[in-house]
Amino acid sequence: MAARDLPAERRGVNDIVERIRSLRYVHVPVASQLFEEACAEIQRLRLTDEEREAIELAAGDYRYHQDAGGRAQHIRQTLLGLLKRLK
Repeated sequence: MAARDLPAERRGVNDIVERIRSLRYVHVPVASQLFEEACAEIQRLRLTDEEREAIELAAGDYRYHQDAGGRAQHIRQTLLGLLKRLK
């Protein structure tokens, strides 16, 4: 049996997305556990209203920050991208 044919958890794949994508044949107990883990991870990664507000405020603080290297704008864009991705 080739390594790629092993179940994801036996290949050392910990990322929930990769584990879900690697399913070729659905074994109900394994799929059920995997879906529960995916739901738990999604719930863990959801931002609260307070966290969203803090990120928005931090991004706003960088709007007018002057720096020659553009680091502040990079940080601002990264924070805004995070908010957009986690909606």
